[in-house]
Amino acid sequence: MKISVDTHELARTSADWIAIPLTQNERSAPRLPARIAQLDENLGGCIRASLERNGFEGRRNEKLAIFPPTARTRRAPGRCILLVGLGKTAKLDSETLRQAAGTAVRHTTSKKARTLAIAVPSLGRIKPAPAAQALAEGAILGNYRFD
Repeated sequence: MKISVDTHELARTSADWIAIPLTQNERSAPRLPARIAQLDENLGGCIRASLERNGFEGRRNEKLAIFPPTARTRRAPGRCILLVGLGKTAKLDSETLRQAAGTAVRHTTSKKARTLAIAVPSLGRIKPAPAAQALAEGAILGNYRFD
């Protein structure tokens, strides 16, 4: 497994899958951060529509796979989107991020993905560097196979 950190926009990634961790809102579907909303706009609004249609709430380790229509023509970034729930913001910690990354890796590996981009969520409680570290650790642990 090769892990790299990149700071470009998600709309420019060439990964097979894009995993997007989202926190749970108290009374509604998860809110899309600005950079995820921009990706959603590039994909024709399919992320927001899938959130509303499928009832994704952002509960811890909840997941929702989205297959954008434009991804089939390869004009859009990635082939598929995987939303992964982080649970309530008040209970968010590094372990939650590790579990979310592990969930994303296990799901995409089972779908024969060769590359996965995980968006580092903008969280006030956890700074970007420790969040990226926790996501990388979770990805490694999620990829572990005992054989």
